[in-house]
Amino acid sequence: GTLSYQEQNLGGNNQKVGLDLQAGTRQLQFAVNFTDPWVNSDPSRTALNVNLYARDTFSYVFDQISLPGDVGLPRENRIGTAVTFGRPLADGWRGTAGGRIERVQLRDAAGVVYTTDGAGNPLTASGTDADNLYALEASLVRDQRDSTLTPTRGTLLSVGASQNIGIISSTPFYTRLGGEYSQFNAVPGLLPFGDGQQILAFNARAGTLLGLFPPYEAWTLGGSNSVRGFFEGALGSGQSFLVTTAELRTPIVDPVAGVLFVDYGTDLGTAASVLGAPAILRNKPGSGIGYGVGLRLQSPLGPLRIDLGLNNVTSGSQIHFGIGEKF
Repeated sequence: GTLSYQEQNLGGNNQKVGLDLQAGTRQLQFAVNFTDPWVNSDPSRTALNVNLYARDTFSYVFDQISLPGDVGLPRENRIGTAVTFGRPLADGWRGTAGGRIERVQLRDAAGVVYTTDGAGNPLTASGTDADNLYALEASLVRDQRDSTLTPTRGTLLSVGASQNIGIISSTPFYTRLGGEYSQFNAVPGLLPFGDGQQILAFNARAGTLLGLFPPYEAWTLGGSNSVRGFFEGALGSGQSFLVTTAELRTPIVDPVAGVLFVDYGTDLGTAASVLGAPAILRNKPGSGIGYGVGLRLQSPLGPLRIDLGLNNVTSGSQIHFGIGEKF
């Protein structure tokens, strides 16, 4: 069964509360969120966000090789809480800072916990059946786009860092660094169809991990929000990564638009630096190009996205679905 509750204006103070619950005979997943966009009318407009969650997701770092006993692919089970404060800064920047506590286990569909995959490689950094993560996090964002859902001009720049603190000897101690830049430009009609403005959009994302990090924390490459034309995580899993994208977006017939895209992604030769080298064991190429076409259907939720992607590594193709633009 599932249950969802959203309150968008708690007490008439514009505070938001959300609850999502999924319960079954084998699993219990939930997410509880509270947001106060302006704490106590602080002159600096400080915002507060609190999350409490328990979730199970497929681990695309460890796909393709089953758990011992051939019982299926590993799933990441994360139980934790996060608290984040944010406020606007000078010159259009916004900063956030906070902390997160998590317990991470790798399980099968029945909830049984494992420490190695079917090839005998480690699933955790501690060598036990669970990693306890304690992190301090901070980020900066400068958004100069003319629209958050369907931008036609402007730029978006974000950088972030997360420091996991080794409180006890078995706790992983590592740093996660990442950044992203997007640019949008209106261009003359490069394609001879559609009434309206055509947009040339560029995006670049990069990141790295420093220290002894758990293998499930590796950056994964491939999929609808990475390099299209590859299945989720099928291109690579590395200590570092770089993904770049170019898109030409054009209206077709309102409310339908089209996209031509090219994605490039690479793990920068860092697959062997991940504990157990899961990408090398699974013969992931580590770098590749995806290209194709897509359709966008405007809706109250934002653009509904469908992309058909090919790649330069295999002869196959992938169809990707999503809500909202890739960037």
